[in-house]
Amino acid sequence: MDYVFRFFEGRGYSDNFSLNMSNQIDILDSENPEITLVFDADAICAECPHNENGRCKTYEKVYNYDRRVLDFCGLEFGDKLKWQDFHSLAKKRIIEKHLLKNVCADCRWIDICEKING
Repeated sequence: MDYVFRFFEGRGYSDNFSLNMSNQIDILDSENPEITLVFDADAICAECPHNENGRCKTYEKVYNYDRRVLDFCGLEFGDKLKWQDFHSLAKKRIIEKHLLKNVCADCRWIDICEKING
C-alpha cells in the first residue's frame, strides 16, 4: 500500500474528488513523473470542493501541512524531483519516524491515518 496516499479513503469527499484522487495516484505510481513542489492548486486539487478558480478556500491550513512536509523532507517549494524520490523521502522522514501528527495534528482525519500507520 502506498505510504503517502495510503490513508486516503474517500470519506467526506465528493465522488469527483475521489475519482480524481484515485486517478492521480495511479498516474504517480505507474509513470513516476517528475513533479514540481508547488504551493498553488495542483492536479490533485482540480476536483476539490475547496478549489475556487485555482485558489484553495482553506489555503492557510493546506500551506501549513505542505510546509511541514517539506521541512521534514529537506525540500522547498519549486523543487523538482521524481515522484518515487519524494515518496521515499516522506516515508523515511515522516511515516517511519511516526511524525505524521507533527504534520497534520489538526486534521479531522488524523485518527484514520494513525490507525493505519500504527
